[in-house]
Amino acid sequence: MCRKSHRFLKVLYHLYVEQGIPLIDCLEIMSKKNDSSPLSKAALYIEGELRLGNRLSNAMKTCPYITFDSISVSFVDFSEKTGNLSETLTFLKERCERREKAASKVFEASLYPLFVIVLSLFVSGLMIFYADSVLGESFINTSLYKTLFCDLLFLFIFCFLMFFYLKNNLGDSPLYEAFLSVGFLIRYGVNASLAVGLGANILGQDSRAGQLFIKARSRMENGIEMTKAFCPERKNRGLLDKEILEAFYYAQKSGGKNDVFERIAAQLGKKNEKKTKLLLSLVEPAFTGGTGIFLIILMANFLMPVMNGLNLM
Repeated sequence: MCRKSHRFLKVLYHLYVEQGIPLIDCLEIMSKKNDSSPLSKAALYIEGELRLGNRLSNAMKTCPYITFDSISVSFVDFSEKTGNLSETLTFLKERCERREKAASKVFEASLYPLFVIVLSLFVSGLMIFYADSVLGESFINTSLYKTLFCDLLFLFIFCFLMFFYLKNNLGDSPLYEAFLSVGFLIRYGVNASLAVGLGANILGQDSRAGQLFIKARSRMENGIEMTKAFCPERKNRGLLDKEILEAFYYAQKSGGKNDVFERIAAQLGKKNEKKTKLLLSLVEPAFTGGTGIFLIILMANFLMPVMNGLNLM
């Protein structure tokens, strides 16, 4: 979901839910705020569609000024059928805030590899300048540049792998969002199998977890109990499936089945929070260690030949 759609949903939530202004009037207020902004243009377009008798979800889907993701459109579509637009806008606003919070954590974590790379480039340039000033151009040969390039390449690869790992683990938790969304939809009257199908879309239908939700939906449509529908064949059970089954087990032990998905989401949320705190606490020492290894390699492959050239060894 892009920032523009985040902004649109938040403003709409503020006007419609917090201030209790009718939907058409909310869109009219938003459209007159700033004629040149995408938010105003989108509000004007959607307002026009509603006045023509079209549904809000269809107007969001066809809006040319802001791209609303399919999940948000599906939520609004369900809310129009169940009559709980206020609760849905509240949920979508909170979803936007969760995604923005996750993105900010990834950004904060990415500052470490960026700082390490900039610092390493600065140190490398300083060493080349020093060697060139003291020993002359004859000392800075192709072999030395090749050594320096290999050292920097090691550091870049290390930083890239660390950033990729942090991005995947500090970003959105699709499994948490899927269970939370399914639980919300079921609580407000959406058919359980339809809700599970939306959960598959959140996870990605080609993903392993998405396939699990798709199979669960098929089982539920065939009359299998909701909790049993998520129990795959023993031969296909993997680590992810075990986590889901364990979450179902504890959710059932702690309460009824009506809010099982929300209970699972709460458990997964606590687990993700602990994991995030642990990763953030390890970011600085990890990059400090990687930088230390880089400096050791640089010392061995670059600084020692410089010292030899100065007859210090």
